[in-house]
Amino acid sequence: MNETELEALKLFNSCGAIIKGHFVYASGRHGTIYVNTKTLFSDSKAISKLCRPIAERFKNSAVNSVTGPANNGVVVASWVAEHLSNLCLRKVTFVPTVKTLGNDFLIRRIFRNQIFNKRVLVVEDVLTTGGSARKVIDLVLALGGNVVGLGVFYNRGGEISRDGVDVLDFFALVNVPHQSWSESECPLCKNGIPINPDFGRGKEFLARKRSTLTV
Repeated sequence: MNETELEALKLFNSCGAIIKGHFVYASGRHGTIYVNTKTLFSDSKAISKLCRPIAERFKNSAVNSVTGPANNGVVVASWVAEHLSNLCLRKVTFVPTVKTLGNDFLIRRIFRNQIFNKRVLVVEDVLTTGGSARKVIDLVLALGGNVVGLGVFYNRGGEISRDGVDVLDFFALVNVPHQSWSESECPLCKNGIPINPDFGRGKEFLARKRSTLTV
């Protein structure tokens, strides 16, 4: 690990963002580590410190706009856009996304002129399978934008995530692959280790399990 990665990982740990247990991720896969970036978002100094290296990494990419998956990626995008504006001495626009009922994302019409024919940086807090980032990248492309790269705080998917999002320029502050399993393969489930309902999709998973038992 380089110095920037070590500092970022130290910040994650000091804020209590890395939690151990049995979790269900947004992708539906199960794992033993959950990265709770919400603990960082209440600390403006911490979030700014993490976003600065992403902006540094893409400052020479002629970025016009920054966006990311709602909700956490939107917070990251706003800070990265601000840092890029300061570094490039010009306005770099923050473009928010909103989540739809079907767990997809959209960009409201009022912001679409900041995407069409613009060089867009997509950012995210934690990358597991790259599913959310992929949806936003596809959205930007569908709206006529040019995706210059993907920047993330914490890449927990390793090369799988890199392949999954398929962008020309990928940068993660922290690269620490964590093993995950499908529900049917999960050793934690097989050993009867309870799922933590407070993070990820644990609550929804348990509710679905209960509903199938009552049918």
